[in-house]
Amino acid sequence: MKIKFPAEPWMRAAVILWSLLAVAYIVKMFTDGDQKSVYPIFHTASHHWWQQENLYARYEGIDLFRYSPTFAILLTPFALLPMLVGSVVWTFFGIALLLWALHTLVRELLPGTWDTRREGMFLVLAVAGSVRGIWSGQSNSHLLALAIFAAVAVYRRQWWPAAAMLAAAFFIKLWPIALLMLLASFWPKPLIPRFMAVSAGLALIPFLTASRDWVLAMYREYYASLIYTSKLRWPGNRDAWTIWEEIQPVDPSAYQILQLATAGVVFLWCQWQRRRDPSIRRLLTLTLAAWVAWQLLFGPGTERLTYGLIAPFASWAILVSPRGSWERRIAWLAWWLTALLGTGAAERALLPVFEHAKAIQPSGVVVFILWLAIFGRRIDLDPASADPAASVEPTGSPAHAFA
Repeated sequence: MKIKFPAEPWMRAAVILWSLLAVAYIVKMFTDGDQKSVYPIFHTASHHWWQQENLYARYEGIDLFRYSPTFAILLTPFALLPMLVGSVVWTFFGIALLLWALHTLVRELLPGTWDTRREGMFLVLAVAGSVRGIWSGQSNSHLLALAIFAAVAVYRRQWWPAAAMLAAAFFIKLWPIALLMLLASFWPKPLIPRFMAVSAGLALIPFLTASRDWVLAMYREYYASLIYTSKLRWPGNRDAWTIWEEIQPVDPSAYQILQLATAGVVFLWCQWQRRRDPSIRRLLTLTLAAWVAWQLLFGPGTERLTYGLIAPFASWAILVSPRGSWERRIAWLAWWLTALLGTGAAERALLPVFEHAKAIQPSGVVVFILWLAIFGRRIDLDPASADPAASVEPTGSPAHAFA
C-alpha cells in the first residue's frame, strides 16, 4: 500500500518529524537499551504488584516508583511484553495519544481559524519542545493528552468523559488536581460529583486484584512515598525554586507561601477571564495554559523533562501573535528558553560561560506568563483569520452554559 503524505509542506514536515522521533526511539531502545528511560520503573512496578512485592520499596538498579497502585495495574498490558518491546509500545502510545490530543486541540478548542498549514506549523513547533519528555519514556505526554481531552470534553459538555480524563490524569500524578479545581470553579455541579465517582472506581481497582489488607498497605506506602518525595529536591528540578536558589538561599516556608499565593493569582485571573469574555474556547485555552505555567514554576516535581507540557502553548503563542510584533518576539523567546536552551545538553554547554544556566528553563515560563498576562487577554481571534465569527460560539453551544 502506497503511503500518501500530506500535500501541504508544513503538515508534511510535521508528519516526517513526529515519525522520525518514533523511529529514533526504536533505534535508541535497541542500541542503548533502557538507559535514560523511566519505563523500566513502570515495567517492574507492574510486575511487583502482581507478585505482591512492595511497590514503593527501594530496589537495586531501579529508581523509586512514585505513582498510584491503580497506575501500576493499568500498566499491565505493557509490562506483559518484553522490556524493550513494552518501552517502545508505551512510547508509541504516548506519541499517538499526544498527536491526537494536539489535533483535537487545534480543531476544536484553540481560538480562531486553523487551516492545515497553520496546524502543520503548530505540530512542528510542538514536537521540538516535546522531544526530551518523550525520549525518556515519561508519562507526561500521556498526562497532557488527558488534560487536553478533558478540556475538549468540557467544551462539548461531555461531563462524564471530562471527569474520567481528569481522574485518569490524577491517578498518574497528583498535580492535575489543580486543573480540576480551576475547571470545577466554572462548572462545579457537572464535574465534581462525576470526578469523585470515577476516582472512587479507579481507587477500587486494586481491591479486585489482591487482598484488602495488601491493598491498604500499598495505599499507606503510597502516601508515605508522596510525603517523603515532596520534601526532596532532585538535581533535575527546574522551577521557581531554581531561580530563587540562583540568587540566594531559599526559605522553604516563604516558598510554600509563594506557591499558595501564585495559585490564588492564577485562580483569580481565570475567573476574570470568564467574566470579561463569553468565549469558552478562549477561556479553556487560557485556563490550560495558566495551569501548565503554574505547575512548571510552582507545582511539585517539576524537572527538565516536564517542560514538554508547555510546548503546545508556547507554540500557540507564536502563531497567534502578529508577525513582527513584540508579542511574537516574546512568544519566541519563551519557546526557545523552554524548548531548546533549557535542555540538559544546552545547560551543560552554557554553564562554563553562564553560571545561572539552570534558571533558563523556568525563566522561559516567566516569559510565557508575561506574554499570557499582557497579550493573551487580547487573543480573541487568530490574526490570520478574517472571520469575525470565529471566536463566537454557535447558538446552543455548550460554551454558553456555566451550569
